[in-house]
This record gives sequence, structure tokens and C-alpha cells, in this order.
Amino acid sequence: MRFRTPLFFVCLIFISCALPAMADTNVSGTISTNTTWSLANSPYVVTGGTTVNPGVTLIIQAGVTVKFNGGQYLDIGGTLTANGTSASPITFTSSSATPSAGAWNCIHFKPGSSASSQLSYATVTYSGGWNGGVVVEGCSPSIDHVTVSSSSSDGIKLMGTAPAPTITNCTLSSNSGYGVNLTSGSTATISGCTFTTNGNYAIGAEPNTNLQDLSNLTATGNGGGSKNAIGYRGGSITTAEHWINGSLWREITGGTTVNAGVTLTIDPGTTIKFTGGQWLDVGGTLVANGTNASPITFTSSSATPSAGAWNCLHFKPGSSAGSQLSYASVSYSGGFYAGVLIEGCSPSLDHVTVSNSSGEGIRVTGTSPGPTITNCTLSSNSSNGVGLTAGSTTISGCTFASNSGYGINQTSASTATITGCTFTSNGNYAIGAEPNTNLQGLSNLTATGNGGGSKNAIGYRGGSITTAEHWINGSLPREITAATSVNAGFTLTIDPGATIKFASGQWLSISGTLLANGTAALPILFTSNAASPAPGAWNEIHFYQGSTASQMSYATISYAGGFQAALIFDGSSPTIDHVTVTNCTTAVKVNTGAPTLHHCAFVNNSNGITNAGTGQVNATLCYWGAADGPSTVGHGSGESVSWYVTFDPWLTANPSTPEYVSALTVQNRAFNPSLSAYPTITPTFALSANWTVTILNSTQAVLRSYTGSGQTATVTWDGNDGNGVELSPNFGPVIMSVAPGYSHC
Repeated sequence: MRFRTPLFFVCLIFISCALPAMADTNVSGTISTNTTWSLANSPYVVTGGTTVNPGVTLIIQAGVTVKFNGGQYLDIGGTLTANGTSASPITFTSSSATPSAGAWNCIHFKPGSSASSQLSYATVTYSGGWNGGVVVEGCSPSIDHVTVSSSSSDGIKLMGTAPAPTITNCTLSSNSGYGVNLTSGSTATISGCTFTTNGNYAIGAEPNTNLQDLSNLTATGNGGGSKNAIGYRGGSITTAEHWINGSLWREITGGTTVNAGVTLTIDPGTTIKFTGGQWLDVGGTLVANGTNASPITFTSSSATPSAGAWNCLHFKPGSSAGSQLSYASVSYSGGFYAGVLIEGCSPSLDHVTVSNSSGEGIRVTGTSPGPTITNCTLSSNSSNGVGLTAGSTTISGCTFASNSGYGINQTSASTATITGCTFTSNGNYAIGAEPNTNLQGLSNLTATGNGGGSKNAIGYRGGSITTAEHWINGSLPREITAATSVNAGFTLTIDPGATIKFASGQWLSISGTLLANGTAALPILFTSNAASPAPGAWNEIHFYQGSTASQMSYATISYAGGFQAALIFDGSSPTIDHVTVTNCTTAVKVNTGAPTLHHCAFVNNSNGITNAGTGQVNATLCYWGAADGPSTVGHGSGESVSWYVTFDPWLTANPSTPEYVSALTVQNRAFNPSLSAYPTITPTFALSANWTVTILNSTQAVLRSYTGSGQTATVTWDGNDGNGVELSPNFGPVIMSVAPGYSHC
């Protein structure tokens, strides 16, 4: 028993010596000298607000636990060096036995605190009573392998302008707000972090903040599972901003505007999602250039999006001509006019796909200038692929497919240069246009399946032309779907080779000037748009008073005459030359006026020319569908001609080109040798050539032939046959035939 007592005494001494090491170390107030919170004195209890003064360093050793009483905090104005290890992390938590989120305020890195501050291998729990679990304000500490959880607000909140903290390999979980939240122009470099079941987005940001790196981030269960992204709250971007391509997409939760003079740059591969009704307005410069391998995506944040789920990308009036959008897709927008709205500015769009818009794919409005749209795809939009209401737009190499309206639609005096585009299965015409719009280029266009296959053309909606307008010869015909008028004082010019088709019952009326001059190689065609047209399928080309300066040459008019005739003249005397009117009801109706028709052909019409007035119509050197000339007032078997129409000389066949009889006069039609009255014929040819003048009797038998060469000829027939035998003056009527040109008189 004697030997046991000392052992018992020694044990008591050992226990009593170990007990003081378990006591809390209370701290509060201002730390004004370099201080170390050691593992030996852990845990530390912050009983009052604690501040590390500028120029002062607080070192917290690995394995230390720091507990905070309700509402308390640790402010860093100098330097914090709190580096735990994987095996011995530092713990910042509540002093409560039953803590809850927000039980204490935060660790606060204050403006101007040292850039050498470090927080690593640490956990921060049950804080958030002031802004966040960890608050970084206008300084740049390094935060690595830190877990922030159960904050009553954000996990880490960044406030104030640069410099930028670095946040790496951290875990942000079960915080009531964002995992990391950037405000007030702050910048952060974030990588290798995990965001789990935070109440709001994994990361929050707003205009004029700057997120860098963003690699190797994972996010699950945030915002109930719907906010595993960077939530961008919207507003005005007033300084240059850069949206990089990171592991998480950026989700726009409020309308966002790039202010005038400011540039927003979006990196290749970036995904931008928009919540319902939101938009991106560009008043300054947008540089969003993806690549073929890494396109930029603008789309809806909805798990099951539909057309119009968000508003649009909007290039505002006065925004920079240096704006670029390339190798990008824009889908499920259109809540405000279009997927991409371009208003009074001239951005460049290249290799952009706009689809599933509830409006137009792209809409161009406002005054000039206009954008350049190249190699883009507009598909499955609820209205037109591209709608042009103003400005001058260049569109090339684009594909328009399965849009509900037109592939491209022009209104309101807009101008478009369109080349190298493909139009497939759009609901309306490949291209839509109306009076006072201007279509240029129109080369290398292909159209299939538009309007159910019947509208592979330019659909021209008709109305009044009140400015000079030019219809060029392009790859697609122009179809007139409603009556069209050229108003007095204005000119419509139609290029050689153009094809103009008319829907049933439609017409072109001219009170100003029509200049429709084709060429022999490139005639203009006016015809019906019906797949199997009949005479009268469309109405007419109607020249009214004031249109006398009009010209039509080297053109064909077919299947017209639904109203009076294919060509109607009311108080007008234009010049019609080398025009073929075929398969119409009546070819020409002159109510008043004295038009000139030369070298024309009237074939397979119900009637030729009807002059209801008393002015003389000059229709010489025309072909009437038969070699012996017109019928009715004429003595031939061709198409009819009425009184007050001069038809002699006529052509015995369709006008030839390029050589033809351009003019012909006959003197002394009353042949009488006894009175020295000999007929003289003087033809003029379009080109110098070998010519033949043949004298025939009424049965078409040759009486005499004269030959020569040159561009003009003068032949006087002396009444003798080819053998020099004088014919009786009573042998009957004589027909003179001139070749080339096949003219008879």
C-alpha cells in the first residue's frame, strides 16, 4: 500500500497540468502588433468585433479553431496568414452549442488590406450575418482549399473595385445566397471550386464585375437545381467587360445594356442563357467572335424552352460599327420583335445561326447604315428569317430554312444586297418585297419548297411606287401578288433578262415612267405565276396619261388580258419595240393616245390590236401571226387589227435578231408606168448585210428580185419581171418582200 500512494499522486499531478490547455482563449478589439493564434491556445473565442490594423499581421496556425459569439467578426485591415493543412485545417465557426446560419458575421478583408493575405485549408461555417461568410472588399487575398458553408447570405462576397482576389479549390455549399457573389465592380479569379446546394446561383455577378479563369468548376443543386451557373443580374455595363468561356454558363437574370463607348467581349465557346423576358442591349461595342470549333451560344435558361422565352440581342441606334457577332447561335428568343434586333447601326454578323425565335430571326430597323450578314443560318423562326424595315443591308452566303414567313422580307424603303443564299421550305416566298424597297445583287440564289413549293421567287406585294425603283435581273423571278402602280413623276427600271410574274388578276399600271428595255440575248418576260396558265391569267400592263416617256423593248408578255388587253393605253403614247405578246386575250387595247409599236409579234392571242380612239397607232413592221399580215381591217389571216392602226409594212415572221428591218418607206404605191409612177421601197437594216427585195403577186409568185448589200437599200420597181418583160398595169395587187427581216408591204 505504501508504494501505491506516490503513483496516485503523480497521476493527479498529470491530470491537473493538462486541464489548462483545454481552456478557451478570448479575443476582441484591435490587433495593433503582429500576433499569432497558436494551436496551443486554441480554441479562440471572438467575443467582440476584432480588427487587424493596417501594417499588422495576424498568423493563425494550422489546426486552430476560432469561434465567434453572436454577431461578431474578424476584420482584416493588414495581413491575415491563416494556412491550415489537409490534415490540420483551420476552423472558423460559431461559439453556439446549437449554431444556425448567420450566428456570427464574417471574415472581412477590408479595402487596402495586404495582397499577401492568405486563407487556406480552412472551413468557415454558420456565418453570413454581414454580407457573406467571407467578405473581400477592394483587396486581393488568396483563398485556397476553403470550405464556406451554412452562411445566412453568400458564401464568399466580393465588393469594391480591383485588385482581384484568387479563389481556388474551394467548396461553397448550403449557403443561403450565392456560392460566390461579385458586386460593385469587383474582380475575381476563380478555379477548381465546387458549388453545392446554395440557395441562389453558384456564382453571382453584375455589370462592371470581372470574372477570370473559371476553369474546373462544378455546380450541383444550387437554387433548387436550376441555378448551377453564373447568375448575372443585369443593368448597365459602363466599363470594358470580358465574359470568358468557363466551366459554368452565364445566365442573364435582368436586362443588360452595354453603354455607348464601352466594349463587351465574349470569348469563343461561351454559353449565355437568358431568363424569361431578358435581353442584351448593345449601345457601345459587342465583340462576340466564336470559332467553328467553339461557337458562342445565346439561348434560354429554361429546361424546356420555347420560342420567345427571352427577348433578343439588340444593337441599338448609334452602337459601334465595330460590333461583331460570329460563329454563334441565338435560339428561343424573339420576345421583342426578333432574335437579333439591329436598329440604325451596322454590326457585322458572320456564321450566326438564329433559330426558334417567336418573331423574326433578325430584324433590321431604323435609318441607315445597315448591317452585313454573311454565312448565317436563319431557321425555324415564327416569322421571317430576316426582316428589313430600313437601312442598307448586305446579306450573302446565308441559308434560310423552315421559317414561318419569308426567308427575307423587305418593307419601308429598305435596301438589301443579297447574293449566294439558299431558301428552303419557308412558309412564304423566298424573298418578300414591296414598293419603294430596293433589291440588289440577287445572284447565285436558290429556292426550293418555299410556300409549299409554289413561292420560290421574290413575292412583291404591290402598292404605289413613289420613289425611283429598279428591278434587276437576278436568280429568282419577281412575282407581283397585288396591283402595282408607278406614280406620276417616278420611274421604274427593269433590267434585261428579268422575269416578272403576276398572280391571278393583278396588273402593273404606269402613270410615271416605265423603262423595261431588254436585249436580244436577255429579253424581259412578263407572264403568269400559275403552274399551267391560260390567256387572261393576269390582267395587264396599263399606260396612263403622263407615261409617254416609257419604253418597252425586247420583252415578252404572255397569258395576260384579264382586263381589256395585255397592253392598255389611256392618254399615253410610249414606244414599244421588239415586244412579243402571246397567249393573251387581246394583245393591245388603245383607248386614247398614239403609242408606237415596231418589230413586235402578236401570236396566239384572241385579238391583235384594237384602237377604240381616233388617234393613229403606228404598228408597222410587226408580225401578226401569219405571213400575209393582220385580219379584219387587214387583208391577211393573222391576228385582228382595227381602224386607226397603221400596220403596213408588216413582218412575215417573228422579228429576227440581231439583223432586222429597222425602218421602211414605200413611195408611189399606186403603180402606173404610163404616168411614170413606179413604186420605190427604201428599207434600213439594223446591221450592214446582204439584202433581197422581192416583188410578188397576190398568189405569192415571185415577179422580180433585187439584191445588194449594206445597211440601207433603195429599190424602184419598173414594172418588169425578171426577164425584162413589162407586166400589164392591170395584173392586180403587188406584195414587196424585204430580207433580212422578213418584211412585207
